[in-house]
Amino acid sequence: MLVKTATCYHTQRGLTLLEVLLASVISSVLILTVSRLIVSEFRVTERLSRQMQLHQQLRTSLALIKRNLLMAGFNAAAPVPVFFRGSQTLTDVRYNTQVGYVYQESATARDDFHHVVYQLAEQPEHSSLRLCEKQHDHRFTFEQAASSGESGPCFSLFDTNWIRVDTFQVRYQPLQSGSGAPINTGWVTVHLGLSLVADSSIHESADFAFSQRHWSL
Repeated sequence: MLVKTATCYHTQRGLTLLEVLLASVISSVLILTVSRLIVSEFRVTERLSRQMQLHQQLRTSLALIKRNLLMAGFNAAAPVPVFFRGSQTLTDVRYNTQVGYVYQESATARDDFHHVVYQLAEQPEHSSLRLCEKQHDHRFTFEQAASSGESGPCFSLFDTNWIRVDTFQVRYQPLQSGSGAPINTGWVTVHLGLSLVADSSIHESADFAFSQRHWSL
């Protein structure tokens, strides 16, 4: 007996063009959303990193300035403080944007004077904080110590391509003895504000104040 085998053909239905387009749109939206989240997270991380670097630069610089200012007037060669020629204060402040001092840290090298001046330098693009450090066998005036030339040039404390100095203010308040007579010491206040050249919205500022040491014996 012949048996006739019946072959069943199942109907196979493919994706329509509309479904393919819809899936592509949904995938593109998901990919774009994830990409934006990644880029946004990267930008936030990069901004925080720059902010932290600027903060560290500010704190390190202020600590250096304060440590150096504590040396103002120190004279290891004699029991009296040392000043700039023509100056009457250990910490000489000019225009609230310049501060300078001189000290002698060796008792044997009597002609070894260290001159230091910090000053805000106005520039067409932005301001910078200049540092002048000079060592010589005689005392300079403030003007000599604050200008490049004799015994060395001045240089910017920060990379001017990266950091902008927004503010640098110094104030010196002389103190008086119990009898009312002025003494060689005073109250020093320094304020420093920095921002990034590439992004001025990233900025940091801080200040410190301390009583200048009294070196007179």
